[in-house]
Amino acid sequence: MALDTKAHEVIFEEITGARKVILNRPKKLNSLNYEMLRKMYEKLKAYENDPTVKLIILKVFVMPEVLIGLFPDVGASYFLS
Repeated sequence: MALDTKAHEVIFEEITGARKVILNRPKKLNSLNYEMLRKMYEKLKAYENDPTVKLIILKVFVMPEVLIGLFPDVGASYFLS
């Protein structure tokens, strides 16, 4: 049985008074696709109408190389000028 990785591209966690939205698409550098946006929109609308939700945390993992302009997946690292 194959694991449906698309089902885990956005992870939603509930903490007392808060909700955590985690982007989990590291091979694509957590870039958003339509399905991820749709899932997030549905959940955020539900959170908006939930009086127990006081805080929403968006957690995104980004590779440090990307932050300084290195792109290891293109074959050779280089700086953007």
